[in-house]
Amino acid sequence: MKKTPSYRSAFFNPRALIGLLLCCVGLLLAFFAFNGLSGQSAQAQGASGTAGAPDYAGPSIDRRPITPIRSRPLRDMKAIHPSKAPGHDHPEPIRPQPPTENGGPAGPIQTTLG
Repeated sequence: MKKTPSYRSAFFNPRALIGLLLCCVGLLLAFFAFNGLSGQSAQAQGASGTAGAPDYAGPSIDRRPITPIRSRPLRDMKAIHPSKAPGHDHPEPIRPQPPTENGGPAGPIQTTLG
């Protein structure tokens, strides 16, 4: 009769056991991390006498419904006359001067010398 090695057994899988062990260690570390934030160290900081900012209570909840703003369709509105339109609130950019050297009426001429 042939014996199956322990790493191929149906009820014992070392990879699964190592994975489960790592997950348990991670959960244990997370538990101690969250417990340490709200545990005695946080109470000792508050009891030291330094007045810090008050605890955050979260955003205020506004349960009023949002009401839409109704206006006429744009195709039914009259156009605004340009003289009544608001002016520019910023100056227009200054255009650069065009080049003055153009090579004459025939344009620039390139010679073999460059």
